[in-house]
Amino acid sequence: MPYLDFVIGGVLGYLPSMVITTVMGLCLEDPASPGFILSTVLFILVQAFAALGFSLWWKHHAPKSSPMEESDNESAQ
Repeated sequence: MPYLDFVIGGVLGYLPSMVITTVMGLCLEDPASPGFILSTVLFILVQAFAALGFSLWWKHHAPKSSPMEESDNESAQ
């Protein structure tokens, strides 16, 4: 992977969480404020979306089991 693509992808990947966490930190003195509540909800949604995205990616890119693992599974049945 080219270095520039790696850096751009990393920054874009972390940017939403950094912005949300910054807003949450600014509103920390008043946890009942709309800014804190909204940033908390957005933080949870971003994390859930990332987990769902990884789960879908893993289903399509998971390594295939090796022939040794398949023979072990067959003998255990």
